[in-house]
Amino acid sequence: MPQKVTELVTCEYSIDDMGNWVITDFQLSYILEQATGLASIETMIRLGHIKSYVSKSEAFRLYGRNNILTWVDQGLIRPIKDGQHSAVYRMERLDLEAISRSIQVVRILNSDRLTP
Repeated sequence: MPQKVTELVTCEYSIDDMGNWVITDFQLSYILEQATGLASIETMIRLGHIKSYVSKSEAFRLYGRNNILTWVDQGLIRPIKDGQHSAVYRMERLDLEAISRSIQVVRILNSDRLTP
């Protein structure tokens, strides 16, 4: 289950003398792990193994109510209403996963962790 986050974070990174970004092996492996996980979810959606959308209440449960409300307020995700008279809202699963995983990657890049 994705880690619950309540605010967006900015990325601070190290630059070496040549102007290149410097990241640790752990940070690189974490980035690759998150990218692979996101690709797996996209594949499962395309194959029809999981739904491409989740209800608003399911999104609250999976990613945290405050996170979803923050992401909607900041325009990162847009709820889609089912019909004119329905109270049900849906959100695209892949967008939610991408936002959540991106925030987690930025947090790891900002950390001083050299190992898991």
